[in-house]
Amino acid sequence: MNQRVKSSMKDKKRSSKQKITTASSTIKGVGGRQHRSQPVTRGGGYPDVCNNIEQLLCDPSLRDLSHSGIPDIWIRIANHVGFDFFIFIWDLFDRHLTDSCGSRRDRPRIPLLPRFNRYHRNLYIRSLFIDKGFKANALKKIIKQDLDVDLGVRQINRIIEKVR
Repeated sequence: MNQRVKSSMKDKKRSSKQKITTASSTIKGVGGRQHRSQPVTRGGGYPDVCNNIEQLLCDPSLRDLSHSGIPDIWIRIANHVGFDFFIFIWDLFDRHLTDSCGSRRDRPRIPLLPRFNRYHRNLYIRSLFIDKGFKANALKKIIKQDLDVDLGVRQINRIIEKVR
């Protein structure tokens, strides 16, 4: 770097909006030293299959939902279950939020799907234990075959302990 550039850069902050003078060019703002790299012409964003909500918005009722500020995931749900059923469920939630005195309650919480699946898996294990009398080793093989889930004998014993 030549002496003239060093002395002019010494007095300026890196975040300065003033022009930064280098030996080869004059570039504005932060990142002025990266002048040789060209921005990519394409890229970024999400694939169309992930964020193409516009296809759903051909339906005027879904478009109205979108324009009201509802997140895209709820529009996808409304598309899947139908607009009228979605509004019915939304109304049930809204009624739940307001009690008879008119004060607002906590929002209903929906547990994660894996928790629901685990609950049904445990019911299945307990029913096989109670109805068929299977022991933990046999239950382990059945669960692997039927549900494609690997459970240890100790974990199965903890599940069936609750019914003993």
